Amino acid sequence: MKIRVIIILLIILAGFFGCKTKKVISDSNIVPPLDKDVLIGQLEDNSQNIDNIFFRRSLVQFSSDEISHTFRSNIYINRNSVIRISILAPMGIEIARVSLDPDSVTIIDRMNREVIYADYDEIYRKFGIEGDFHLFQSLLLNEAFSIFQNKGISLHNYHMGIDKQQYKLSSARERSGSLFNSNSDGFFHKIWIEPKSYEVTRFSFNEQKKNMVLDILYTNFIELSEGQKFPEEISITGNRGLKKVSVDISHSDIQVNGADIISFQVSDKYEKIFR
Repeated sequence: MKIRVIIILLIILAGFFGCKTKKVISDSNIVPPLDKDVLIGQLEDNSQNIDNIFFRRSLVQFSSDEISHTFRSNIYINRNSVIRISILAPMGIEIARVSLDPDSVTIIDRMNREVIYADYDEIYRKFGIEGDFHLFQSLLLNEAFSIFQNKGISLHNYHMGIDKQQYKLSSARERSGSLFNSNSDGFFHKIWIEPKSYEVTRFSFNEQKKNMVLDILYTNFIELSEGQKFPEEISITGNRGLKKVSVDISHSDIQVNGADIISFQVSDKYEKIFR
């Protein structure tokens, strides 16, 4: 009798789990179909909500093969104008202040009483990170962009698909791996977008000629005062050949379109260095 009851229970359980297995559906069925132009329009609408943003408290953890640093910072962005970063020691004392302008980089080194005037090539030489003002702005503001914009290639030229229950814009067709435009120079760019709020959740960059891979994840989204969702956590991992780098950023106390800024005044007593 007991054996019969056990067999019946096993049959019921097998049927239950078997039914559940059959209910698994594809990503394409979970995420509703959407016209690419409509998706890009939603992304652009999200971008228009922020004129400036102030991250009053940010924890940054930077690690590479050569160095490893953890520091607190304040970050202020005025769209298309300036990115300013105040880097703080554990006791809250400022050790450096950085101003990223569209065509230049200025660093106030309070420890060595120096002011360094440089360009974006200096960031690459020091940290191995390539980029310009608009790239860093888009990454910090969690906004979709075309890495090939300066070559006349917009997001409207990207291919759209569905991957891992999210929309995905890609600079290359997945099946063939061929680039849609010869101007792309072997550089692949992918963007994942959450289908309900149209927020970017991930960027992926892959430059084959330089054996470079960069992956950026956005998590822990909160709702800002403007009604827009924004990530408190950014995780960046990358490598160029055998060299690896990772950056983890945790934001708190985020102010949108406020009056507070990070000022930037250079002391005449500091040594000026041009690079």
